[in-house]
Amino acid sequence: MRSSKITADVRAFFTSCSTAFIRQDAPAIARHFADLVHVASGTGDDVSVHVANAVEWRKTIDRILEMYRAIDVGRETPPRDESTLLPTTAI
Repeated sequence: MRSSKITADVRAFFTSCSTAFIRQDAPAIARHFADLVHVASGTGDDVSVHVANAVEWRKTIDRILEMYRAIDVGRETPPRDESTLLPTTAI
């Protein structure tokens, strides 16, 4: 597979995932993950998320979205490219 194809696939994934978060669309967010989830923080701190199954993962996503609403995370347009991601985010 060519690196340009991989880059396009990664960009599409992050755009789709960030759009789902911006829309606070829990089912769409859940579709972006399999069993194991690694959560990166913008501060470099370790983050642990342990979820037993899809039902528990959905509950976790709902709690995250509740916290986003509580701190009034705005609904903006998703990043156009990976250069708008935090510098500590690994692709």
